[in-house]
Amino acid sequence: MVAPGLVWLAGRVVGCVVFALVAWARDRSMLQALTSWDGVIYLGIARHGYPPVPHGLVGGDVDTSMAFFAGFPLAARWLGDVLGVGARPAAFVVTAVAGVVMAFGLAELASTSGWSRRVGLLWVGLVGASPLSVVFLMTYSEALFCAFAVWALVAMLRWQWPLAALLAIAAGFTR
Repeated sequence: MVAPGLVWLAGRVVGCVVFALVAWARDRSMLQALTSWDGVIYLGIARHGYPPVPHGLVGGDVDTSMAFFAGFPLAARWLGDVLGVGARPAAFVVTAVAGVVMAFGLAELASTSGWSRRVGLLWVGLVGASPLSVVFLMTYSEALFCAFAVWALVAMLRWQWPLAALLAIAAGFTR
């Protein structure tokens, strides 16, 4: 059953085309647009870690990156080290793989909940077509978080509590 992955990837191709057109209209490169905003911070954490926080500082001028959880940048850094590539290509791989894992999780969630295979594919399509699904193309933590979260729900519905707990912890570490 590869249909959830194919539906997801087809949606990502359409999303890439639309995003490329928007980037072109704003006179930006696709790569620049896909790594902008929060992606810059995630990639900075993956490359350099968190900045040191001065001892005794409570509130005030703490760097923005302190609000970002470590799961996604760590995954990008580790994968980049294993593959011998930089943080940016590794972050795109983490996002792409996590998106496919999430798609299969959505289909499995539908099945485990008693819905048909078609409903599962519809869920995959709807998540992929939602207006802000563009974040599933970017160097953001959303795909990894959603993959962990949806599989945690599947594990809970199957009464696999230790697995559900581990997946929920991983989701919490990510977002």
